[in-house]
Amino acid sequence: VEMIGRRRAVEPHMDIRLAGRLVLGRHWRDASEGQRDAFVDGLRRLLLRVFALHISNYTDANVTYTPTIFSGAKGQRAKVGTTVSRNGSPAVPVDFRLHRVEGA
Repeated sequence: VEMIGRRRAVEPHMDIRLAGRLVLGRHWRDASEGQRDAFVDGLRRLLLRVFALHISNYTDANVTYTPTIFSGAKGQRAKVGTTVSRNGSPAVPVDFRLHRVEGA
């Protein structure tokens, strides 16, 4: 139940189709629509499973944000830089890349 709740909280904010296209690179063009859909579905399930399994390890993490960098026409894209640190572990840089879809 907890994993389903996390999935519902995260999935609407992830562009899995774009991620799948970026992962496959030039092979995306050669894949049929059915192959693309199957790959995107598998990638979605993998990412959500990994996220759900490991997010509880970071409930006590400190997150430091860097200024957001906007790019593209009318600021359609943004990069939010963060550094995530936990006691006893080295700090890890994590960048989030966002893009506007249908005004949101």
